[in-house]
Order: sequence, then C-alpha cells, then structure tokens
Amino acid sequence: VDFELTVGGEFAELTRLFEQIRTDGVTPKTHARIMAKGELLSTRLGAAYLAQQGLATHWLDAREWLRAEVAESGMDGQEYLSAVCDCSADERFATYLADRPDTIFITQGFIAGNDTGECVLLGRGGSDTSAAYFAAKLQARRLEIWTSVPGLFTTNPAKNEDARLLTRVCFDEAQAIATMGGKVLHPRCLQPCRDAKIPVQISWTDAPHVAGTRIELSHEALTPGVKAVSSRADVVLISMERDPEWQPVGFMADVSACFQRHGLSIDLLSTSPGNIRVTVDLSTSPNARTIIEACVADLTEVCRPSVDWDVNCISLVGRGLREQMPRLAPVWSSLPPEHVRMISHSADDTHWSCIVAHEHASDLVRQVHRLLFSEGCEDQPFGPTWTTLKRHAEAPDWDGEAATDGARGGDEQLLPFGRYLLDAAERRRRALLKLTEVSDGA
Repeated sequence: VDFELTVGGEFAELTRLFEQIRTDGVTPKTHARIMAKGELLSTRLGAAYLAQQGLATHWLDAREWLRAEVAESGMDGQEYLSAVCDCSADERFATYLADRPDTIFITQGFIAGNDTGECVLLGRGGSDTSAAYFAAKLQARRLEIWTSVPGLFTTNPAKNEDARLLTRVCFDEAQAIATMGGKVLHPRCLQPCRDAKIPVQISWTDAPHVAGTRIELSHEALTPGVKAVSSRADVVLISMERDPEWQPVGFMADVSACFQRHGLSIDLLSTSPGNIRVTVDLSTSPNARTIIEACVADLTEVCRPSVDWDVNCISLVGRGLREQMPRLAPVWSSLPPEHVRMISHSADDTHWSCIVAHEHASDLVRQVHRLLFSEGCEDQPFGPTWTTLKRHAEAPDWDGEAATDGARGGDEQLLPFGRYLLDAAERRRRALLKLTEVSDGA
C-alpha cells in the first residue's frame, strides 16, 4: 500500500489541527476532528489493502451518511463529542449500496457529520452505535457485532471466570445489562435496532464457532428472572438534605430543575421527606465531573448537598424481578448493611441496584454471583462458563462436530462472516502444518 497516497492527506490535516491548537487551544470541534483520525486512517489503509488484493472495495465516508441531530443537552461540547444521529430508513443509501452488489464497503464507526458538514463523535461505544444506525437506515435483517468476547455474560468474565455466557436475551434485558455496567455493548446502540425491529447477534472474532449472544425482539419464549450481576464504577452519589416536612411540596421539582439546567440526567433515585439521593452516570459526558461540581454549587440554594465519588453501583439485572423476591432473599441478607449507601428498584422491573463503597464492590459482586448462578442454572439462556469458552477458543473443533457444553451454535447458526473467519483460521492452521512438515523434513 502506498502510505503517502493513501493517508498522507489525513496526516497533513492532523498537522494543521495541532498548529491550530497552539494558538486557539483545544475546542470540542478540534477534539472531534483529531479523535476521528484513528477511524479514518485505519479504514483508508484497510480499503487500500483489500483493493491491492484484487477485491472490489469502496471506502465509504460515514460523515456523509450519518447525520447528527441538534443536541438538546446543556452539556458543553455535547454536539461534537457525544452526538445522536437520525436513523430513519434511508432509501437513497440503500439504493446506493444495492447498485454496487459486488463491492465491499468499508466505513468508520464512532464518527458522523452534522448539518454544516463538520465531523462529530458518537461518544463511548460509538462504533457499535454506528453499526446500529447503519442497520436501521438500511432496514437490515440482522445486525452482527463481532467483538473480542463471545457475547453478554452473567457477570464480567475478566473479573470472574465462572461467568456464564447468555445465549439469548430480549432487548429489555440487553438494554438493562448494558445500562447497568455491561461493557460489551453501549446502551445507545440497541435502541435503533429495537425501533427498526432488527435482531442483534454478538459473536466472537477469535472463535466464530462459538454461538455468542442473540438479542431477540420478543421475550415470550424467554424465561424471566435474574440474568446478570453487574457493577459500575463510573457513578457518583449525590445526597440532598433539608429540614424534613410532612408531605413537602416542590423539593423534588427544585432539585430536578437544577439538574436540567446543567444538562444532567438522573440515573437512580431514592427519596424521603427531608432527603433525596440520586446517582449520575459519569460516562455520559467527558466533562461530567466539572458539570456536576457546578450543579452541586447551585443546589446549595435549595438544600444541603454532599457528593460521594468513591462508590460503585451493583445491579441484579433481568426481567420480572418482583416475582423473584423469595429467591433473592439470600442475596439481600448477604449484603453488609454498613456497606450499602442506597437501594433502588427500577420502575420497569429490570433491575435492583444498590450503591456501595468502592472498595467492597468486587467481593460483593463475586459473592452475589455465586449465590445466584453456582447451581440451578442449567437451562437456557445460561451457556458455558468463561473458562470453558476459552478452552474451546484455544482448541476449536476443526472436524465440524459440535463442541461440548453448548459452546458451538451448530453450522446452521454460524453466520456468514463467522464462516469466513473459521475458513481463514483453518487455512492458517493447514499452512502451519505444512511449515512444520517442511521443518521436520529438513
């Protein structure tokens, strides 16, 4: 690949942006343009390489097809750093692709364009969100997300190897898992597919023979109950006190108005006549801490606010959780009262959450997961443990027979890109065998 011809223009613009920062400083606009370069550079190089291999390839500029909507949040820089795009069906876009049936299109995640043609970012989880936007605009049959893990789990597998793969969940459950701390998907990426009635398949790039997680449109065939135990560290607990009154009028309105003025969304909420406690998700904006500090300063006009930055949110996530209360009794009794700062039950019955001191969160999550999933979870949607899946990834079933412990979805479930990855891995394996034979013969 001719490096200068392929990406020389991108590096030249990057140099100009750095010179601009010397005089004007970093603005949200220049921040977005610089952060976008990773996607622009990698996709240009990828498209050039595939074209060099003789494949009909077209580099598609996401900024021309994904259009950011006008930001309604008061957060500084929101329109450039955490934009939301229109994802209604786009017949012009569908026709543009359909007219080139033999072409491989390579585009970017994480970036879009606004009405004036400027580059904007989609925020954390932006690449998956881009895929969801494109799927919705094209009215796709399915969105496939190929990633570094097999799918959604009953807890974070990086911290607990007993975490079990969730093979099937509904959109309500997937949304709750993502919102309450699951790292595989960003909550924002699910809504476009849900609205367009497009199922989502999460698959493992390293082991395409593993079934992964399917997010289904209907929950009627799925069993209700707790599906995951999650933990979030990027939250802050804000307590607001004033002298208690019987049936106080306007306290909640005053507090809510202050949060609204600063463009902050309240995450969890607990109230009493003289005290309101809320959490705010710090991941919603790169400037969240600064904005919260300004909001707390304004809150002093209506209450006595205090902030606890050193907390985690532990959540039991699923569907129909009220009906699970008898089963959850051992879980609640296992939580040391002195560690719990707040408890919240979601109005849609998809999660029970408690705010705990940060230093106790990991041990509590492991303890709760063991109580809920160590036994009695042999049926769907609970698949293999992370330990089992890693073993299958290291030694896949090359002869085509189904792997044990439900790790493989079967050939009928292997997606087209998965077949490509599996074929490529098999070709690499055979090439290595030939090299070994040559080496042994020498």
